[in-house]
Amino acid sequence: MRTLFLLASVILALASSPCRAQFAEEDADDNGALMPADFSWRYYIDHMNRFPERVGITCVNAYWLDKTGDHVTALRFFQECARRGNPPSMIYLSTFYEYGRGVPVDLAEAARWLRRAADTGYAVGQLHYGMALMRGRGVPRDVEAGKAWIARAAAQNDADAIAFIRSGYDPTPWPAGAVQGALP
Repeated sequence: MRTLFLLASVILALASSPCRAQFAEEDADDNGALMPADFSWRYYIDHMNRFPERVGITCVNAYWLDKTGDHVTALRFFQECARRGNPPSMIYLSTFYEYGRGVPVDLAEAARWLRRAADTGYAVGQLHYGMALMRGRGVPRDVEAGKAWIARAAAQNDADAIAFIRSGYDPTPWPAGAVQGALP
């Protein structure tokens, strides 16, 4: 059942985004029917190894695993995706450390993952790392450095960063304890 749900989720994600298909020609038989051997961890690791340019679309499965309650596998998946340089996975992984989902609460580790996402140039990572700096969550509080990171995100037209700056850096729209404003 989980396999069908994951496959449906991937198909929906592919249909709603301008990305390339997750499956390759060799994943189909001579009639074009998809025939992946399985959707195990081994399958996804193999896919990430064979198609590194598709890591992002492969990593969306970690989100669905987490949302369906398989936090242990989702954590493992996010760790691998983050290790491979996927910034959205780095941000999501930070929530596991912030809220202690499958790992001990570690605000410093959460902030490290946010910094790695920010360092990639990913606007959402820059916003969230800036928020962590402004709040002093997992890093020493540094309001000016936080504003600078948020300005980088705004320069990339990140709507949340722009709204945050326009609000006078009012953190009220974000949960008081959240590093990045994403709900657990």
